Amino acid sequence: MRNEILRLLRRFLLLFLAGFYILASLVDYPVPVKGQNVNSEQDPVTRDRVSGKSSGRQSSPSLIIVPNGMAAVTSTYTDIYTLRVLDISQFGALWINPVNRAPNYLATTTEMPLLQGWPSSQFNDSLGDQTMRGLAISADGTRLYAGTSGWGGPNKTPNIYRIGPTSTVPTLLATLPSYVSDPGLRRGIAGLDLDEIHNAVFASSFADGIIYRVDATTGAILGSFDPLTPYVTGTTSLPPHGERVVAVAYNRTENRLYYGIWGYNYFTSTGINSVRSIGLTASGAFLPPTDDKLEFTINSLGSVGDMEFNNAGTRMLLGEDLIEEFSGAVIPDAHKATAVEYIGGTGIWVLDPTLYSGSGSKYAIGAFLSQTNGRGGVAWAYSGITGSGVISGNESFVMFTGDALRLDTVSVYGLQFTPSSGGSSGTVPPSNSIIADLDYDVVTVDKWVYGDVDIRRSLFTTVADVSITGRVLTGNGSGIPKASVILTNVRGDSRTALTNPFGYYKFDGVGAGETYTMMAAAKGRHFMTRILTVDDDLADVNFIASE
Repeated sequence: MRNEILRLLRRFLLLFLAGFYILASLVDYPVPVKGQNVNSEQDPVTRDRVSGKSSGRQSSPSLIIVPNGMAAVTSTYTDIYTLRVLDISQFGALWINPVNRAPNYLATTTEMPLLQGWPSSQFNDSLGDQTMRGLAISADGTRLYAGTSGWGGPNKTPNIYRIGPTSTVPTLLATLPSYVSDPGLRRGIAGLDLDEIHNAVFASSFADGIIYRVDATTGAILGSFDPLTPYVTGTTSLPPHGERVVAVAYNRTENRLYYGIWGYNYFTSTGINSVRSIGLTASGAFLPPTDDKLEFTINSLGSVGDMEFNNAGTRMLLGEDLIEEFSGAVIPDAHKATAVEYIGGTGIWVLDPTLYSGSGSKYAIGAFLSQTNGRGGVAWAYSGITGSGVISGNESFVMFTGDALRLDTVSVYGLQFTPSSGGSSGTVPPSNSIIADLDYDVVTVDKWVYGDVDIRRSLFTTVADVSITGRVLTGNGSGIPKASVILTNVRGDSRTALTNPFGYYKFDGVGAGETYTMMAAAKGRHFMTRILTVDDDLADVNFIASE
């Protein structure tokens, strides 16, 4: 009898375990991938239990806020939309036919469809509707970041907003500290850029001249950098000229943050504007201030309103944005700002010597006076895009925001699309450029309205699989066996490969068109971290130990 009871209990236990296993096999539990928190706002990635590979299934689907090849533009609170996303995919094809170029213009929703617009009321806080300044788009188009600012009005909150990845409603990501004691001097965000490698947003505060590093997902302030003379908490005035940080731009090739200094005082005709840079650690934090360096000075009247690097990090567009200080108020001015281009790299940047049509400059913007009608926004553009979203002619064009792009029988204010080889100033407006009115109204003068422009230019929309191979070596060139090589994408997903007895490693199935951080680890040895943009198979990506 006792044995019979034991047999029944054993059979019941086996049936229970079998049923539990079957039930468990039907449920796909999310498993965190290293570097990713499934409880955060990032999209969780589940792991396929059979293959061990990431399945890419998401708990809440991401939205494409900015489709590939499209542009985002900021505006003041006086505009119908203070932030908009536009379809500019036809610009390259329209440019081919000279009849579409200036002095003709684009001003219809057919030529330049509005995909989405956000009025200033959606960025409203206790201080009222906000002007937007500073702009960044994630590489996959699922997130759009912008900052609130108030050049012409007092007491503006330095807020950073994010749109996406699961909603088109703007959400407040972070509010920067306000160290200036006079609320009337708090003018919000001056510049903004996104570092996807380290999942961080850089934002400069106009009031105190400090650059902040903010977690792009949680909004937590990760650190700050106060260039040159530190700003004293509680100061009752803006930083002096030469201490005011405006534009910021991350150069992922160099892993350095570049920033523009407003140094020229328009009313005293003293000082000079400049561009400086500060390096970052492998984890993306600011290096000590001793790494801060002057890159070059700029002989301009206003300040650096926007800057953008090409994909290789070797060409830099700068958009001037004339702003003046009058009786403590910072106000915009017009018709004294252009765009310039520098080539080179850290410490060796030089002004592009191209002088288009004998004009004395490479780019001319608009039609008024000396064709220096920039509004501060610059972006690298392209010549065409297929229906599947694949870009061609990348960086063969540039885009500017501008006032008075045409100002005669009509008033065209908005965008100028110009070949990156240069813009003609032989005609007014430049005859080798397309100009477009952003609000489709060529009667109203939209002076001082438009600001930054950014274009999503992901070169690969269909991810191809490529490989990365190389060796981990000692200082004398011997292979190190069983060393770990860690490959991490911009979303924080990591993979690890171990080296064979001769120090060789290999990653297969690497998504092309992405940027990766690579690190090697071996007991008792140190290696430099590498940052790579992978477009094709890569060989000889070696790590050599520093002895």
